[in-house]
Amino acid sequence: MATYTASELLATTALGTSAGATIFTASNKTIIKQILVANVTATDRTFNLHIVPNGGTAGAGNKVFGDVTVQANTTTVIDLATVIDASDFIAGDASAASALNVHISGVEVS
Repeated sequence: MATYTASELLATTALGTSAGATIFTASNKTIIKQILVANVTATDRTFNLHIVPNGGTAGAGNKVFGDVTVQANTTTVIDLATVIDASDFIAGDASAASALNVHISGVEVS
């Protein structure tokens, strides 16, 4: 029988500007439930997020959020229920280094 554990999958981390940089890798089958993206600057910024299968690379074919604008000094909340397998990963980048902080929560299945 599977065990479901609510988890902070990624503690608050600043996004960099390197396209397709890995920010979270699943150790088990995982249900991504919420992604928070906070703009800590006085300027609107954008971000990209990819859900990438094990062995893959971030690209247009696995981009799930592209050029999403987060207004200055606000937070964008993304509620979802997306399942990823063990070793799949989330990659992301921002339009300016250290301008956007990301936090991911969900449920690990073991």
